[in-house]
Amino acid sequence: ETLDQKNFEASLEYLSNCERHAQDVERASQKDMQTLYMQQHIGETRIGFVSGIQEYGIYVQDKESLSEGFIHRKSMGNNWRYNDRKGFWKSKDDIKIRMGDHIEFTVENINFEKGFIDYSFNKKI
Repeated sequence: ETLDQKNFEASLEYLSNCERHAQDVERASQKDMQTLYMQQHIGETRIGFVSGIQEYGIYVQDKESLSEGFIHRKSMGNNWRYNDRKGFWKSKDDIKIRMGDHIEFTVENINFEKGFIDYSFNKKI
């Protein structure tokens, strides 16, 4: 390896790290703005789509602002169960919530320091 090649590889690694850092800063900035926006809408009923499903709850992206929040399983009530083999939530009335489904939710709480937006589930649309 020549000195030029070592310098070139070091420069590439440095630039790659800079790009990753810039992406992280951009994501954090977007999350901050989404959290700040949704703080103005606490208590509102909104429409969104399911962007993630876990056994501990559902991630929902607001249709209008694209702000992502979380519906914790505790706020789903006793009527709902998570099916881990098939990856969906199911009610006792046989209503299923899957990735991409549209739901109505209420903005409940904001934790600006952690960037958390809490929603509560109203109904599947």
